[in-house]
Amino acid sequence: MRDRTLFRQNAFLQISFFIGFGILSIYSVLFLQKAGYSTLEIGIATTLANLLGTLVQLYTGRLADRARGLSIKAILLAQSVTMAVVMLPYFGGMPSLAVVFVTYLIYCGLAQAVQGPMNAVTVAFEKAGHAIPFNIIRGLGSMSYGVTSVLTGFYFDSQPIEHLPYFLFASSFLFSIAILMLPKPPTGGQQLADDRIRRTGKATEHFYAKYPVFVPLIIGFTLLFAGHVMINNYLALIVENRGGGPGQTGLAVAVAISCEVLALFSFTAIRRKLSDRTILFTSAFTFTLKAFLLYLSKNVAMIFVSQILQFGGFAFFTAGMSYFAAQLVEPQDLVKGQSVNTIIMSLGGAMGSFVGGFALHILSVNQSLLLTVGVSLVGTIVAVAGLVKAGKVAAQKAR
Repeated sequence: MRDRTLFRQNAFLQISFFIGFGILSIYSVLFLQKAGYSTLEIGIATTLANLLGTLVQLYTGRLADRARGLSIKAILLAQSVTMAVVMLPYFGGMPSLAVVFVTYLIYCGLAQAVQGPMNAVTVAFEKAGHAIPFNIIRGLGSMSYGVTSVLTGFYFDSQPIEHLPYFLFASSFLFSIAILMLPKPPTGGQQLADDRIRRTGKATEHFYAKYPVFVPLIIGFTLLFAGHVMINNYLALIVENRGGGPGQTGLAVAVAISCEVLALFSFTAIRRKLSDRTILFTSAFTFTLKAFLLYLSKNVAMIFVSQILQFGGFAFFTAGMSYFAAQLVEPQDLVKGQSVNTIIMSLGGAMGSFVGGFALHILSVNQSLLLTVGVSLVGTIVAVAGLVKAGKVAAQKAR
């Protein structure tokens, strides 16, 4: 019964978060364009938001891992409430461009920052032996992302995009409720998320000096995620270029998410046959293949085909990196270890948002997609080199 309750609580946490994150990721570009921003300005705003998210993650990760730091629940709740509050100005009508910029910066930055601590909670329970596998919980989050993207896509086909902040406020409020429903999280030397998970020492101050194997992986997968973001953030514009609209954008996202959910739900079986390192190898190659197929697309149907590769790309990355990091780090560094995943996504998001916005400002859609292929290819090379190095380090430790 305890495990069932914990499963529902963690599932609600992921689902409530990804409802808003899906709307933010896919349709904010249309909202910001409507507000008066160019693609270049949108790219700059999203870049700054992702950089903010990275800084917040580094700071909150240190707080959560420190012996006398704040609890994960307190960190998550403070961020979710702030996300809801910054949407309040929109209930009085569309605010000025400056207010739009500031509220978007804060909301998007915090939406990136909460993912590390949020994932750490579920991973901690799983490592303690509870039957709440992270891949299933994360898959349910992805499912809510996809369903919400489809429904809001068809909603925005007939309704004004100015309604987007209302959805973001509602999802943040729901996310806050989910956080409050969590069991009391750890503080300092107490348990991390369960009585069976205890601190074994002080959190590492210089994390990447202690775990240098993560450095090339962060560089490589940041480039890969940058290519992924160049596609996702501007997918609505790419679909529009191929003759579609918001509804078709939502369906394209649904195809990708369906494959992602399938991969996450079957991830336990996949891990029985493949190591976490092999899974990350597969992810590195699949990101680039997806970008190449999208570049070759001539219509919306071909975009749908390219989205199928979400199965071995993002899905393998997000779950594979979480498990890979959890195996490498010591218990007192768990939150920082899980933040590797979201730091990659934040830095990649910053790079992809800026390069994508700048490219679409001066280049055609096809030229921008070709640039995406180039960025992804470089990322694959660096990530593979990092994974080879990680294999050598693991072999040395095993001796």
